[in-house]
Amino acid sequence: MDNFMSADQSARVPIATARWRRLDLPGDDSASVYSIEGGYLLQGTAQFEQNDQIVHIEYAVTTDLLWKTTGGSVTGTIAARRVEHSIRHRDTGWVLDGNLAPGLNHLVDLDYDFTPATNYIQLRRMALPIRQSRSLPVAWFRLSAASIAELPQLYDRSTETTYRYVAPTCGYDGVLELAENGFIRRYPYLWEMQP
Repeated sequence: MDNFMSADQSARVPIATARWRRLDLPGDDSASVYSIEGGYLLQGTAQFEQNDQIVHIEYAVTTDLLWKTTGGSVTGTIAARRVEHSIRHRDTGWVLDGNLAPGLNHLVDLDYDFTPATNYIQLRRMALPIRQSRSLPVAWFRLSAASIAELPQLYDRSTETTYRYVAPTCGYDGVLELAENGFIRRYPYLWEMQP
């Protein structure tokens, strides 16, 4: 499994950090973004209960200097079962654990279904002006299914710090509130940033 943070990088100061409490289930999440050679690194840890099982996940996403995703990793445990996944974005598309996921080569961003942290990358790359909206489908990694598929999304920026966010196939429609550092402060019904 890839180790995105070398000993040299471990001393770096993050450019943004966040800690969230999960609202729909018992759980929490924390993440940091680092500037690395040739791009950026998002790293985090999520812990929560799902289907009466304790889930502990460490995750990472790497991007280039334009915030285009180059890869990711997800490792940890679901109950007593070990999980370990590697995701790569190639010219041919998205590769999960060495297998090409067909029909996804037009997608630029990676989204993890268990954390609000990956929205940070999408918002930075998109740089959507106020009173503008944009369809932004992503390569969506679902932890419980260990699969990657397209997730349609719509972002509509209302103010400097608020976006209406719609994921129609999930039945989600809510107003995301951003913190000053660009991470989501409030993700209605799902996550809330902690001090």
